[in-house]
Amino acid sequence: MFGLSIKEQADELYEKGFEDLLRCLTIKGIIDNDELPRVIWSDAYMQGFFFGLAFHFRAIMVNRPPTEKPTEKDMFVVNYLLENHIALNGGYEDLQETLDSLQTGDTQEGWSKDEYMLATNHAINIAAIMHDKLALQFHDEEEIIMAKDLAQQMFGSQQGASVAAVLPIIYLSDRMKKLTKS
Repeated sequence: MFGLSIKEQADELYEKGFEDLLRCLTIKGIIDNDELPRVIWSDAYMQGFFFGLAFHFRAIMVNRPPTEKPTEKDMFVVNYLLENHIALNGGYEDLQETLDSLQTGDTQEGWSKDEYMLATNHAINIAAIMHDKLALQFHDEEEIIMAKDLAQQMFGSQQGASVAAVLPIIYLSDRMKKLTKS
């Protein structure tokens, strides 16, 4: 990981963290062709979810606690990942505009910090499950149990990667439908 370029690290992060997630969202009819629609990038929950997921996957890949502050290199890798793999068709610009406004404290009207933080917590659950690091007290949460059942139906397994791949379906399905119909 350390000898790889920023692009190579972002590509690896996409392959190990996001490729299956997008494929599952496509299989379940939530998105088309493994591509997230631009409209989601103005939503606080969606921004927090995908931005948080990218940072937590990155931290786990470099064996660093997700609570530790990201390095400058982490920022470059995550930004490259989002711009070139995740937030396509203008979505990255929408996301960047919101992130810039967060730094200045001038958030958009209707933008919810609570929704952003909820999404970040959901992203933490997914990253932790994928790498078998979810704390025991969270194993009995309703969404986690639903994800285990769905993973069993889809993949015949309730192991970490399978559950992590379907958990976004549970977290994102209704919200994605609402946003894409607006």
